[in-house]
Amino acid sequence: NEILYAATSSGVFTFDTSNEELNPRNFEDWVELITTEFIALDVLGDIVYGATGNEIYELSSGGLSLQKDVGATIVKLSNDGTNLVVSTEDNVYVYEIVSFTIVDSLDVSSVTSHAFDIVKTVLLNDTYYIATSEYGILTSEKSNKVTFEEIHPNGPSSNSVFRVTIS
Repeated sequence: NEILYAATSSGVFTFDTSNEELNPRNFEDWVELITTEFIALDVLGDIVYGATGNEIYELSSGGLSLQKDVGATIVKLSNDGTNLVVSTEDNVYVYEIVSFTIVDSLDVSSVTSHAFDIVKTVLLNDTYYIATSEYGILTSEKSNKVTFEEIHPNGPSSNSVFRVTIS
């Protein structure tokens, strides 16, 4: 797909990267697709999905098509290459996109060892990678959704800039 999508407070805009005469830094070269404000976008195959509030829409040049009301505020959308992964603050839902039915879910509100809010979830090789504000990245296997492991880099403990002076 050679189209970039941008969700803004004015709506969703597209940019054709295959047209070398266009400049992505020039707002005039972006095309308004829809005027609805979305908090999350994801492209799965040739289909663009947008989330606003509790609802997931399919976006097209013809307009919006409501796919699902998940019953909780959506924070992010992603996909595993086949299914749409929907993150709310307390749950992750994996939707099969043809019938838009749940094929898997993860309820983090029932976890007593960690209290956290989901920022985004990526599902890769049957492992949930959950970005949180409180713990960084947590992982949980699809086969064992009650156990979470914290992932920490082997890098610096802080990104704060400092300076050493020699006197």
